[in-house]
Amino acid sequence: MKQELAEIDPDNWWKTAENHVGNGPFTITSIEEDQLITFAANDNYWQGRPILDGIEYIYIEDAAVALEAYRAGDLDIVQLQPPQIPEVQEDPELSEAYVAYPTASTYNLAFNLTQEPWQDKKVREAFSYGFDRETYCTEIRSGDCTPTLSWIPEGIPGAIETDQYGYDPEAAKAALAESTYGSADALPEISMFYNSDLSGATERAEFVAGMYRDELGVEITLEPTDGTTLVDLRKNPETFPNMLLVGSWIHDYPDPQNWLSVFWKCDASFAQRFGYCNEELDALLVQGDTSTDPEARIGFYEQASQILVDDVPGPFLYNLSSTFVINPAVTGYVPGVSDIEWPGLYGSIMTMDITPEA
Repeated sequence: MKQELAEIDPDNWWKTAENHVGNGPFTITSIEEDQLITFAANDNYWQGRPILDGIEYIYIEDAAVALEAYRAGDLDIVQLQPPQIPEVQEDPELSEAYVAYPTASTYNLAFNLTQEPWQDKKVREAFSYGFDRETYCTEIRSGDCTPTLSWIPEGIPGAIETDQYGYDPEAAKAALAESTYGSADALPEISMFYNSDLSGATERAEFVAGMYRDELGVEITLEPTDGTTLVDLRKNPETFPNMLLVGSWIHDYPDPQNWLSVFWKCDASFAQRFGYCNEELDALLVQGDTSTDPEARIGFYEQASQILVDDVPGPFLYNLSSTFVINPAVTGYVPGVSDIEWPGLYGSIMTMDITPEA
């Protein structure tokens, strides 16, 4: 961003298309806040002009309305929410347009480690043992995720395999009994915040609360919160929720430094928000970040990954898949693990095309 443009109107510069000066394959041509952003092909892009003449981002908050817009031919790509997946898969026409692929993302049950009862590692263990990830992904999220017990997704350097703290109701009860609280009755009030703007979020939160009530006898107070407020709460260490469904990380680039050092080091803003710090982990990450030996640095990151699993800072739950309906006329894209917003965004945007209607 050009500093002199931002300084003219620091709060609103981004609302004007002409202020977005970039050198990507597409340039912004218009902005209607919370409604529409249009892009045009950049004839001067270093790799040549993309095939598409332009792209329109249309903002629709209601997932059901967005799907109906797809049915009406007003949208070519729509990202689905979990409750919509069965409907799409059962529809003869929509099922042919259904696209799903794994993404480089990990979601966890986030705890504020400065608050009770999360300072007690045994309580954190109990909550990890007590989470039925398989049922949650298969039934509650309609199959749009894969259970995980570690932070870095499979296939990315630094990832490790583990079965530590996986679903085990008896181990969950034993861990809680071994905690300083001794039983569910002695635990302080636990409040679970979640983004109530998301389709199906309340049903997911109710499932999690019911699971812990049935498995551990723990009563959880649900705190439905709109997305904007929740983002503000999460950014401030003083207001970070007691428990959050869910925390997450989506990588910026496929290197363990982005997964570990950027998020979990003691001086990382993310870790500071919920009070995590482990100096042994930090020492390994410094070695990984500064080593020029590729094999050695991956070893440091794998050791750090294991420490993270051992600490149970917030039970690791699942890797998300992106699910869409895509107009069959859209061609030339290959979904990649970094393509969170829509398939082809990072890896094949230059070759994407759409066949005009006859």
